[in-house]
Amino acid sequence: MDPKEFTSEDWYNVLEGIGAVTGMIVVADMSGPSGLMKEASAAAGVLQEGKWQTPFIAALRTEVLAATKERQEELKQIAEAKQAELKDQKLTKEQAWQMG
Repeated sequence: MDPKEFTSEDWYNVLEGIGAVTGMIVVADMSGPSGLMKEASAAAGVLQEGKWQTPFIAALRTEVLAATKERQEELKQIAEAKQAELKDQKLTKEQAWQMG
């Protein structure tokens, strides 16, 4: 799929995936709060500096990191809707693991 054809929902799913992978990396090497901040800062720096020169990463920077106000609002509405869906659910550990 061409990243230029992604909807806001698609980009939200990409962001969820990035968050899940980052969480798994952090859990795999428990280096405390300062280590967590270093990992997050390094990941954000790589994306912002454009060190990865692939069409997908370029699209991610354009469509998400430098999103228009309209796209930002769409992403916010998707996040709020997903949070509302999960608010009243009580997940088992296994269900939470599968989501993350």
